[in-house]
Amino acid sequence: MQKGCDAAMIRQEIRRVLLSPFFYISIAILFAGSFFPALYDISNHYDLSYLMDSTLAGYGTALMPILSTLAIADSYLIEERDGYQYAVMARTTKLKYCLSKIGAAIGTGVAVVLITKGLLLLSMTVSSLVIFGKVVLGSEVVDSACAGTSYWIDHHNYIMFIGQQILYDCMYASIFPGLSLAISTIAKNKYVVMLFPFIYANVTTLLFIGLQWYYLAPMILDAQGRASSLMFEGLPYRIFVILIYWLVSTVFFIRGVWSKMK
Repeated sequence: MQKGCDAAMIRQEIRRVLLSPFFYISIAILFAGSFFPALYDISNHYDLSYLMDSTLAGYGTALMPILSTLAIADSYLIEERDGYQYAVMARTTKLKYCLSKIGAAIGTGVAVVLITKGLLLLSMTVSSLVIFGKVVLGSEVVDSACAGTSYWIDHHNYIMFIGQQILYDCMYASIFPGLSLAISTIAKNKYVVMLFPFIYANVTTLLFIGLQWYYLAPMILDAQGRASSLMFEGLPYRIFVILIYWLVSTVFFIRGVWSKMK
């Protein structure tokens, strides 16, 4: 019965996210913030790896902390308003409830980025075919633009170059929904809960870069392509930092839920 309950909880979490208008709004804004600033490059180049790198110069990275958070924050705040938590506690444990929420939060952030990146790849492929009648993967343009900043470009592995972009974006986006859940245990205003990851990412990034403590700045976790001085070997460090974010968010959220439901 407990396993059935856990599976039902997971399905319910997925359903709540998919029914949230913020999920689709986030994807639309992230797509627009990445695609439209790259229109000049799209109209002049047909190298898919270069075009995907061009999207990094848009507003997507700056907006990702809030866009990866909106859907799960909206879902959780509705749960609190409707008393859904107390109904769930009758069928499962607090720990399993909290872990399912954190898992859904991380998955939501990743899903927003994955879907957006898929739409970008599709739209840029179609644009290149319409404008130039062809699309390529790798060229002297991207080799020159990213020389010395990407392990995969230096080794002419353009598929892995795009894959690394998507991976880093997903990893970066995954840390913010958990922060939103954690802060929701002490802040009840929905705007505070939704905006906290965005404020945190930008303020701490400016602070640590100003102090030249670059590797502590959250946005450095998503630095790549022409904006990056980090090689692919930076992946273990990024994984370590992201696991720390997940752990702290989980512990803080569990503690908050348990304190509230004593």
